[in-house]
Amino acid sequence: MRLLAAVLLAWLGVWPLAVVPVWAAQAEMPNLSSERILLFDAEIGVLDDGRLEVTETLTVNCLNQQVKRGIVRELPTSEHLMGGGTRQVEYRITEVRRDGHPEPYHLEPGSGLLKVFVGNKNVFISNGVHTFTIAYVTDPQVRFLPQVDEVYWNVTGNQWRLPIDRAKARLRLPAGATVLQSAAYTGPMRAKGQDFTESQPERGGGAGETPTPRKPRGGLTRAR
Repeated sequence: MRLLAAVLLAWLGVWPLAVVPVWAAQAEMPNLSSERILLFDAEIGVLDDGRLEVTETLTVNCLNQQVKRGIVRELPTSEHLMGGGTRQVEYRITEVRRDGHPEPYHLEPGSGLLKVFVGNKNVFISNGVHTFTIAYVTDPQVRFLPQVDEVYWNVTGNQWRLPIDRAKARLRLPAGATVLQSAAYTGPMRAKGQDFTESQPERGGGAGETPTPRKPRGGLTRAR
């Protein structure tokens, strides 16, 4: 893989821009009065062949309303190509857990989506905060452009019916690769809000976080 010079992370499934200066205090007291994703934490590793190795850890307040047996993660199965057209994207699920233990799951293809149903359809989960982990490997996602290589990734997806209080992502690059430029946007799809914070370690990669709550079906896009 050449030097990775641009990274674009699309964080969809979150609210439009909303500045809340006292978020640090609010984050210490999560809202447990309604069903919501308290934290969507994603780690995205870029492999040498351009595939992505993704681990998503979701901390969810479950009240047996929409979340009864588990959660549903919807992964897009088509990608828009530069210059027009689309291509199909496939995923290989490598691990699914709830509260640190292996959890049953099944897959259902949909219209442009792969639905990952996490949980046993015959078992209702208990009320309270649960942690769901979904790990998978994607088809190659790196765009090898004439001057730079670029990664574009939809971090949270835009199909969640639950609000997301906080979303964060960490990017791991292959050895020898580094990030040369970045940008990020919050809000619905194609919005240009700036409600995020980011950091970058000395050896490439990087991390980003949305500090304010996100409504269902909104968006945040991050570019590097």
